[in-house]
Amino acid sequence: MDKAARRPGWGGVGAPRILELMENYWVAVLWSLLPTVVVSALFFFVLRSVIRADRNERREYARIEAQERAKRGLPPAKAPVAGEVADAAAAASADR
Repeated sequence: MDKAARRPGWGGVGAPRILELMENYWVAVLWSLLPTVVVSALFFFVLRSVIRADRNERREYARIEAQERAKRGLPPAKAPVAGEVADAAAAASADR
């Protein structure tokens, strides 16, 4: 047997061993990434459900408020603009 056949590497006697190590390496990589992926997916779905619940709650509250305003004969509430909400909050805190 010459030196090339005995030398470990892709083409020599050690080739199956290297392929086995590479296979174990990728399995280890997948197992090490799996917890991060699972926790990230759980976080995403929990956060998405919280945001959806908040959106639905605000929509329902606005519907109920519109019904109550209509019962009392009040005009519909004006939808606040983001800048106006911040200005109103600053003015309210300055008045105190």
